[in-house]
Amino acid sequence: DQLDPSISNYVVAGLITSGKHFLESGKKDQAINAFHKAESLSGSKDMFMKEIILSLIKAGDKEQAESFLERSSDAVKKSADIHAQQLEAIHLSYPPTRVLKIALNMINSGIKHPKIFEIKSLI
Repeated sequence: DQLDPSISNYVVAGLITSGKHFLESGKKDQAINAFHKAESLSGSKDMFMKEIILSLIKAGDKEQAESFLERSSDAVKKSADIHAQQLEAIHLSYPPTRVLKIALNMINSGIKHPKIFEIKSLI
C-alpha cells in the first residue's frame, strides 16, 4: 500500500532535515543515505530535490549535488535558487573575473536571483 501523500511529504521533509543534520555533524554517508530515501519516497518531487541539492551545495559537496541535479527535472536544473547557491559557493574560491563571467552568463540566460546580482556587485 501507498502512504497518504500528506504523510509521505512529512516523512520526506523529516528525512531531508535529518540529512541536513548529518551534514552539519560531518556524517556525510548518513546524510546521502537520508537524501536518497527522501528522493525515492518523494518520487523526485521538485521541491524536495531542490532542497536536497541546495543543502549539498551549501555543505560544499559539489559531486553529490551534481548527482542529484542530474536526476532532477528541467525545472530544478533551471532554478534560479540552485544557480545562485552554486555561484555563492564558488565566489570566494574562483578568480573574480571568472565569477563575474559566470554571473553575467546566468543573467544573460534569463536566470535572475538577488544573490547573483549581489555577488556581481561585489566584484
